[in-house]
Amino acid sequence: MVPALALALITCGPQPVFPIHVVGEDHRWIVTYPGPDLLLGTEDDIEGIRDIYVPAGRRIHVDLDSKDYIYTWSVPQLGLNQMAVPEVPFSVDFETSTPGRFTMDGGQMCGLPRFEELDGQLIVLDPGKFHVAMSELMGPPET
Repeated sequence: MVPALALALITCGPQPVFPIHVVGEDHRWIVTYPGPDLLLGTEDDIEGIRDIYVPAGRRIHVDLDSKDYIYTWSVPQLGLNQMAVPEVPFSVDFETSTPGRFTMDGGQMCGLPRFEELDGQLIVLDPGKFHVAMSELMGPPET
């Protein structure tokens, strides 16, 4: 249930790192967030494409991976820069305290023309708005 996600994101006091998995595949980013159980790799994970949403004031851990090519991933305004390589783990940790939108640049290193689908935004939202964004990515509840 989404309320558990909201409660975990709004609770006062020290909070665990918020994990996100970003995979380069077919010249685009597939972004996976933990669902209501707050664990990645479970049935309730939430998936999005291209843009990355994060809660403000929370330590974020992004695992980067690729299923096909070597990709570059960066958020220049925050000084974030990393690669996504098949079968080689890369990650980046960061925290932003202020909501905002930051340009996310991506590229593939395969000799093909640059794909705009690898560019997007890192969108930092206050916890309440982050909860709404995750609910929208989840879609309507199944009946």
